[in-house]
Amino acid sequence: VLVQNAGFAFKGSSTEPRNVQTRETFKINVWGLLNVMKKFYPIIRENGRIVNMSSFVSQMTEFG
Repeated sequence: VLVQNAGFAFKGSSTEPRNVQTRETFKINVWGLLNVMKKFYPIIRENGRIVNMSSFVSQMTEFG
């Protein structure tokens, strides 16, 4: 079993522009998760599982 339960977010007081925050957060939280899955998928045994966890906060994300 591979359990992925990591995430990244900028603090509210961050001075980074929103486009940088969005790009970096997406790069880590989406592409990072997919890249780990791609590496582990070939070595997972039959009936193995990959579990991706997320928090309720991820449902309150603003896009735009």
